[in-house]
Amino acid sequence: MRALARLARVLPRSLWQQTLILLALALALTALCTVRPYHAHYRAQFDDQQKTRGRTMVQTLAKDYELRPAISLKDAAQAEPILRAFAASDDEVVYVAVFRGDELITAASNRLSGPALTQALSPVEPAARDRQHSQSILRFVEPVRAEKSLAFMDLPSENSQAPGHDLGYVVLGLSTQKAQARAWSQTLFSIGTTSLGVFTVLILLYFRWVASRLQRMVQFAQATAAGDTKAELADPISDDLGRLAWALSHSTTELHRTNAGLEATVAARTAELQSTLSDLWSEMDLARKIQSVLLPSPQEFAGRYQVAAVMRPADEVGGDYFDTIEADGKLWLLIGDVSGHGISAGLIMMMVQTAVRAIVQRFAWTGQGLSPAQLLTLVNRALWRNLQLIGKGQYMTMTAMCINDRGITYSGLHQHILVYRQASGEIEEIETHGCWLGLLDEIENLNEDRHIPLHSGDAVMLYTDGLIEAKRKAPADTMLGLSPVVSRFQASCLSRYDALATATSVLNETNQCTVSDDVAVLVLRHIA
Repeated sequence: MRALARLARVLPRSLWQQTLILLALALALTALCTVRPYHAHYRAQFDDQQKTRGRTMVQTLAKDYELRPAISLKDAAQAEPILRAFAASDDEVVYVAVFRGDELITAASNRLSGPALTQALSPVEPAARDRQHSQSILRFVEPVRAEKSLAFMDLPSENSQAPGHDLGYVVLGLSTQKAQARAWSQTLFSIGTTSLGVFTVLILLYFRWVASRLQRMVQFAQATAAGDTKAELADPISDDLGRLAWALSHSTTELHRTNAGLEATVAARTAELQSTLSDLWSEMDLARKIQSVLLPSPQEFAGRYQVAAVMRPADEVGGDYFDTIEADGKLWLLIGDVSGHGISAGLIMMMVQTAVRAIVQRFAWTGQGLSPAQLLTLVNRALWRNLQLIGKGQYMTMTAMCINDRGITYSGLHQHILVYRQASGEIEEIETHGCWLGLLDEIENLNEDRHIPLHSGDAVMLYTDGLIEAKRKAPADTMLGLSPVVSRFQASCLSRYDALATATSVLNETNQCTVSDDVAVLVLRHIA
């Protein structure tokens, strides 16, 4: 822990700066540990190469044929051009000289002349041969030997040398500066190459360390994502990764705190919502019950008519309306459908039912005549104001029927009226005409009274659109339509079912369908 704390104080915060420090550390360690052995190795290598080269050059000069007579005759004029040409051919040559004994015959130099040359060349001792004269010059000495008699050159007898005797020697001085420079350049190159390897090892170790820290962050993130609120993430180093770890840990802690508060808030809101929904569904259930209670029960009228109605409500309160009213020796049948669903549609349906009953009873008490068209006009007037207050643009389809000894008088726009004729056994489809309730503030003269004759054994069926718009399960999403309804109604009438059984049989046609709207069926049978 102390080492980590010390490292946390020393390390820079930037990962890029840490990488640069690793590079500098690799260079420094490599230079510190390898510069001396590298330089010693390459200096010795280049010195050996220079010595070999210097000996080869001296031997070349010593064996040159023209140098021997020059040494023998002490003829500098013959030797000097050779030496100068040789010295000029290589800029590492500091000087080259030919001696006879201790006597200098001739010399050539690129850098030394006069007293400096004399000082550099003397004293020439045999013991000094092949020995470095100074730190900057390597000296090479090679004897010049007579390989055969020089008598053929017509030399004086006193100058004749026996074969194999030394005539003199050649001294060569080479500069060590280039060898030193080559040793240093090779040393630097080797240090750089070695540093690259050391840096590679260090950077691999460094990234392994970085990867381990990142792995801890990943494990922490996975644990918190899995719901572990006790997971911890600690990184004592305050560099980029340390700050990232702190931010991740801090944000996760804040998120847990927020989630805890949010869960409590959601729980409270959920309880509140459930309570509200419970109250709402209680109200919806009450509305459905009221709607069911207000529906008429099966009955007979004047011993000649049977009336029955059945209904299958949708999941929510609907706006289907049907009613039977007996007043002033007449039987009123009414059926309609409020647009939309829900509480507002059920409320409108109840308002319509109240208005219809009040108007019919009032006219019966006063003895005034009332036709279906007049009834619809008065209901619309009573309903219009309330529909505007509700403000949802709702309307209502409605057909009103009045049954007396002369048959049926009807008015209003709704679904087709189905009439079974016992005499023929066929079904008549009678189209309704008129204006919907709630579209206009005044619909007088827009609805017309029409007459349907009715004989013994005949039957009339009224229904809402939920019946024919029920969705079949096979083929999928196709509406039931009117044809199956007509067939079922006809079969029930032919079987002489009573009104309730006929209405129930027609309603059962929707048993294999998906019903999304209220379904209401009202049947009137002329039994005598």
